[in-house]
Amino acid sequence: MVWLVWLCVVVEGLVPGLHRVEEGHVGLYWRGGALLHTVTEPGFHWMLPLVTQHKNLLVTLQTDQVRDIPCGTAGGVVIYFGMPTPAGD
Repeated sequence: MVWLVWLCVVVEGLVPGLHRVEEGHVGLYWRGGALLHTVTEPGFHWMLPLVTQHKNLLVTLQTDQVRDIPCGTAGGVVIYFGMPTPAGD
């Protein structure tokens, strides 16, 4: 019976440290306000409860497309640019 109580105490202390890093994110960790070098991939992970904090950081790529960019001149003329090209092209 005593071992069951001991097991419950141990499990209760470990469960708060279990956390999940979502797909498309990485896990970052802080201890005492200092950022740790540990970075985790998506999935379930364990950390020291009450000592270590974590945040999920989004790392998926996002590509946006911009069209018809208005550009005004000092004379009040507005020019619309189509698809921008990289400098030097």
